[in-house]
Amino acid sequence: MKTKRIAAGLGPALLSALILGATAAGAAEKAAPVEVIRCPNLSGNLAERWEWARQTVRQKGLKSGYWIGYSIEKLMEANAYIGCFGGSRSEDISLGALLDGKETLYPSNLRNVSVFSGRIHLNDQTGHDRIVTMVKKRIGVLFRFVKDGDALPESVGATDDHFPVAFEGKPLLWLGPAEDEESLLLLTTIYDRPATGKLAERIVETAGIHEKSAPVIPFLERVVKSRAPEDVRIEAVDALGGYPEERTLRILVPLAKSDSSIEVRKEAVSALGEFGNPEAVDALIAVARTGAPAEVREEAVDALAENISEKVLSAFEGIIDKDPDQDVKEEAVQALAEIEDGAGLELLIQIAKNHSDIEIRKAAIEALSESSDPRALKALIDLATNK
Repeated sequence: MKTKRIAAGLGPALLSALILGATAAGAAEKAAPVEVIRCPNLSGNLAERWEWARQTVRQKGLKSGYWIGYSIEKLMEANAYIGCFGGSRSEDISLGALLDGKETLYPSNLRNVSVFSGRIHLNDQTGHDRIVTMVKKRIGVLFRFVKDGDALPESVGATDDHFPVAFEGKPLLWLGPAEDEESLLLLTTIYDRPATGKLAERIVETAGIHEKSAPVIPFLERVVKSRAPEDVRIEAVDALGGYPEERTLRILVPLAKSDSSIEVRKEAVSALGEFGNPEAVDALIAVARTGAPAEVREEAVDALAENISEKVLSAFEGIIDKDPDQDVKEEAVQALAEIEDGAGLELLIQIAKNHSDIEIRKAAIEALSESSDPRALKALIDLATNK
């Protein structure tokens, strides 16, 4: 099954370092203090406050780099966090601590780290459902500039109040709160200058954390339908998955079925799998049954396993019987074993006992051997004793 990326600018290795704690060498370092330069009018138009920041940079001659930031609000789980620009030192300070003296969640305190969109989190590893409390959080949108005079930031990202940020002693020009609409306008303006490479990807990622869909979806749609580099388009498709609306569905289904990029198609399939509504499931079944590339069909199989129903089980049976690619068939067999609550186990047992393809039967038996469900053990005993 596909795992979503963890956070903007925060790769798996860095995430592991954050969760396990700062390194001994890093803990010994002392972070330089961060100066906060606040806009005198924190409630004015965001574009005007941005211009104030650029003028202030020129006046102060901040030649060794600086940050510009503002905040938006996002409804998300109380014990999920959004982070970017993370370092590995326990001295890194959070935005909330820097602005208001709030507690920083240092690496040893991190428990549930959300993906960048806030849609998925690392759970408590108990395997049990948790009671989810949704709260409004302040999310900082941060722009890192390398030196005075740069027209474009070196990077863009978002972080909540508590997540550690490696400001590296560079000053922060703080613009205060902003509405989603004016935040998106600023981001799209920078994107269109144009931003390229990783900066373009980060802008698209950052757009995808905004709560209001109305200003976000048109921008993401424009990106996925453009000639932007594949990585940028993939980020836009991933972000669209966070807005399970009819308009988003109309964008994702054609991408999943016929986009020229296989990776974009796979991302669109994965996003549809998160929707879970009947129309999205029908689209996934269509992709899995058609002449899409094998790896796209495999992605559709994984997405369908997250949306199990009688219709989906019937589709799995057809895929295992008729798909022309052995890897896709075996992916479907394995997916049956991994469906929550053992909903795919009865079909898997039937396949292990009766399927005409010996290799598929072997794959089903192997999948059963990895299951802790008592039905799987009984089926294996039956098979061993020719019952």
